[in-house]
Amino acid sequence: MQIGLNKYLHEIKDTLWLILLQGLNYLIPLFIWPYLMVTLGADGFGRISFGLTVAQLLMLLVDFGFNWTATKIISQNKDNQQIIDYTFSTTMAAKLCLLACSAIILGGLMCMPKFAIYRWVLLIFFIMVLGNTFTYVWLYQGFGHIREVSIVTGVIKIMVLPLTFIFVHDMGDLWKAALILSIVHLISGVVMTIWTKHRRWVHWVAVGRKDILATCKNSFPIFLSNAVGSVYTLLFVFLLTYFASPVEVGKYAAVEKIIRAGCFCLLTPIIQSFYPKISQMAIGSKQEACRLITKIIMVIIPILGVFGGLLFFASDWLMQLLGKDYEGTQVIFRILAFVPIFIAMGGVTGQLGLLAIGNEQDKKYFSRVYVFSAFFALAGILALSQGLNAILTAWLLFAVELITMLVMCTLYYKRIVIAE
Repeated sequence: MQIGLNKYLHEIKDTLWLILLQGLNYLIPLFIWPYLMVTLGADGFGRISFGLTVAQLLMLLVDFGFNWTATKIISQNKDNQQIIDYTFSTTMAAKLCLLACSAIILGGLMCMPKFAIYRWVLLIFFIMVLGNTFTYVWLYQGFGHIREVSIVTGVIKIMVLPLTFIFVHDMGDLWKAALILSIVHLISGVVMTIWTKHRRWVHWVAVGRKDILATCKNSFPIFLSNAVGSVYTLLFVFLLTYFASPVEVGKYAAVEKIIRAGCFCLLTPIIQSFYPKISQMAIGSKQEACRLITKIIMVIIPILGVFGGLLFFASDWLMQLLGKDYEGTQVIFRILAFVPIFIAMGGVTGQLGLLAIGNEQDKKYFSRVYVFSAFFALAGILALSQGLNAILTAWLLFAVELITMLVMCTLYYKRIVIAE
């Protein structure tokens, strides 16, 4: 048993470090979000949630799946400086092009009359997109130094986010709240750019349009799966904003943020730490890689089960804590309490299974799962659009995450486990 643990000692240490750091990263917002929910009210928090949702969608576009494809290339070619430099240069050139595209999309949204009340919030949150472009998560993850990124972002959050309590006191301070949330990413981007230059891991090399297009083509299946997957995560808030009032958006977003914070505080560190390791193991022994995934699942499920139980049985208390503007959210807490288990199972079998171990065909299957889920989600939203509210959106999220998990687990078993 001790020998088995020693094989993954680096990844276990990284995971524990990241859980600690992600815990800080999520713990601070867990204090900030309730404060904003109460101080700004459901209306103001709904506007913040919409601006943040648009920023996250644009970050999704700029990332374009590079956190998986570039990470895998770097982790499998650590001793080949030529490949590393080429991967770094093409990835960053592609991200800069996509950043320009995201600015154009933002301008289009700001010109739409429907979103007129959100214009200043949208503009401020674009700072977040800009900063996130230069955090180099994919580079540090590929080299197995992901904890450095987490340390930087964690320290900056600890320093900056508490300013919310000092400067945000009512609805009139909405723009200050958006700026504080965004400036964390900008400072992180500046610090990581300086630190990356200091490490001298990579060097810029000349790349052309064909190189950039090839890089984007390689990452497109991952981007597609992330993009369509966002239909029932980020876009649920976006579409709820369109069909319902900011108050309904605030209620749904409040619960969803708490649910996802608890889930990804555990899931993200594990996937970030073990993805490079499993990618390397898949070259020599897929069977050993599958056994490691099984062990990871056995650790994650009981923890998230306890988390879900606490959310379910403490739902009334949580609703009272948020205040009278959030009356009815106890129902949403109960609906979504165990959704983190669905997300974790789909994430581990999909990202660590189909992506890290699988081939190009498995990557396409991974994308198709989210395409299917996205169509199901969109059909549900359109069918319920006339009476769409926070509770109906929560039930829809529950159904989509459950279906996604079942399909992803089935594909992992058939394509990876049985095939091996």
